[in-house]
Amino acid sequence: MITHHPKRGILFMLAATFCLATGWVGIKFAGERLPTAELVCLRCLVGLPLLIPIVAKRAGSFWGHNHKLLLLRGLAGLIGMFCGFYGMVHLNLGDASMLLNTFPLFVALLAPFLLKEPTHPRVYIFTAIAFVGVGFIMRPTLEIINVSALIGLAAGLFVALAMIAVRKLRATENTWVITLWFSAVVAFGALPFMLMNFVMPTPKEMLMILVAGTLLTMSQLFVTKAYGYATAATIAPFAYASVIWSYGLDVLVWDFVPDFWSILGSVIVIGSSLCTMFFARKPCIKTGATS
Repeated sequence: MITHHPKRGILFMLAATFCLATGWVGIKFAGERLPTAELVCLRCLVGLPLLIPIVAKRAGSFWGHNHKLLLLRGLAGLIGMFCGFYGMVHLNLGDASMLLNTFPLFVALLAPFLLKEPTHPRVYIFTAIAFVGVGFIMRPTLEIINVSALIGLAAGLFVALAMIAVRKLRATENTWVITLWFSAVVAFGALPFMLMNFVMPTPKEMLMILVAGTLLTMSQLFVTKAYGYATAATIAPFAYASVIWSYGLDVLVWDFVPDFWSILGSVIVIGSSLCTMFFARKPCIKTGATS
């Protein structure tokens, strides 16, 4: 149930995006030596003890109803997290965050086909413009394709597939159950890959993963709170604050100043995404139809 306190909702979303960006800092540092599969597995295992008592209290059951879709959502999230963490480690934090945050564009493109949702034709125009911005961030040349950037962009695609699954799941499932299944499927899905190439974390690396996992789980909880205080239309645009936090942390932690093309690309992507969100909620009315 939504309680109408938009300012409170915006504050929770800003807190969620800050936890997200600072959690990524820990992942980026730990990923300098540890394999991506290990980061993914440990990040979700760390979050499970925090989620289990909350789900027990709020939902009363861990089992859920649509197990097939819960599993598919978790698998899409697993691939998305693999790609996202790889991008965080191998790109600067701001660019990786921006590529991950292309998921609303993929949702707008895929929802009409996978969810049978009508959409406005202008959505496709603004999506095309947004991918021009993505090109500025990735900056491929004829001689070399930035594989790390492509993997970072793939994270946006798989996160979008996970979000589309969540839309369907909300018809039958408790939000907390969806969140718990996501963490459990990702943790145990990544476990075999972690064991194949396990690297013992140092105490410092383990602390970073513990803090990062806690912050990223807190981010999920804050997002849930945010959407409980205001509508999606009010809250969703503030999710892009994670990009601003990430570029700021690039400067503060790594003394890395984003170049003109990254900033221009980010402005184009964010602006086009906001326009896409607006028109995606206004399906086109065919000529001759009545309102």
